[in-house]
Amino acid sequence: MNTDRMIIILISIGILYLVITSVVDVSTIFKKRENVTEPTVLGIKSDQIGNYYIYMYDILTKETTTIASNKAGLFNPFIYKNKVVYTSYQNGNGDIYLYNIDSGETKEITSNPYNQDLARIYGDIIVWDDSRSEYEKGSRVTNKQDIYMYDLNKGVESAVIKTGLPDRFPDIYGDIIVAEIYLRGIYGNVYIYNITSGELKGVTSNPTGHEHIRIYKNKIVWYTQSPCDIHMYDLSTGETMRLTNVSGCEIYPNIHENVVVYQRTLSGNNSDIYAYDLNTKREIQITNTPEFSETLPDIYDDKIAFVRMYSPDKMDIFVYDLNTGREIKIRSPSDFNHGPEIYGDKVVWTAFDVSK
Repeated sequence: MNTDRMIIILISIGILYLVITSVVDVSTIFKKRENVTEPTVLGIKSDQIGNYYIYMYDILTKETTTIASNKAGLFNPFIYKNKVVYTSYQNGNGDIYLYNIDSGETKEITSNPYNQDLARIYGDIIVWDDSRSEYEKGSRVTNKQDIYMYDLNKGVESAVIKTGLPDRFPDIYGDIIVAEIYLRGIYGNVYIYNITSGELKGVTSNPTGHEHIRIYKNKIVWYTQSPCDIHMYDLSTGETMRLTNVSGCEIYPNIHENVVVYQRTLSGNNSDIYAYDLNTKREIQITNTPEFSETLPDIYDDKIAFVRMYSPDKMDIFVYDLNTGREIKIRSPSDFNHGPEIYGDKVVWTAFDVSK
């Protein structure tokens, strides 16, 4: 009799659970636990970080400005003209913020309770990587991710790439958004989305990873995981070109005008920065420091910004001038500086204080 009663109780609990999950978003019950992110950056845990910063350096005035600071997390700043977008975890999850360089004002772009990250901006359009589809009504965490867009003129937010798959790592130029869509599990392929027409088109379909997609005018660059090389797609001709083909590993490309910059690592040694001139089809080595590694290059006009890694807790930002062949070290109040983005004469990056 006791056994029968226990079976009835268990069945009743199961029915009650099904009723609740049919009308309630289960993710909201666990939202706090699942969405409070404890970022780990390059092996450094959050409890080792005293404070996060977004800095901006003016190459002409040689002044460093603090755009934002908090103890929760600040990541992935990107600069376009007088605007800087970045991710802040001050609300317990990743939200996108916009900083106006001219006015010094900061605006919160997203307030969704899930994570928004990796924002890029062109004109008055901001795009980002959005995780709200991971927590669909009546379900647990999924593997979905979407690309969202915000129009600063209209004040309107919209989902622009929403395939039901992991849609990630957007970039934007004009009315074209590029992103990775993971059709085969861990392998991302290159896709382009036309904001005007609403058309989504695949550029690659082969079963290998395509990472760090960047667009400038009619050219898209990325690197493949296997082999580890830089590739470029021309929107005007529809042709794909392989830019590197050596025994080393080339990653993190960026492009401006007719120059592509990237990081190369040879046979397990430290990495250096290289540039490829699309006009002359010549490769130029930018750094050559066997005792250190350089990573994460970005380029605007004749200037390349990159990170020089001295040790796990000592990294500085440098700027290299292609015309003069000179490099300068950017002044930073912090020892740990990461992810520079350059536009005109200004560089923005993430920094933090690392405790011993």
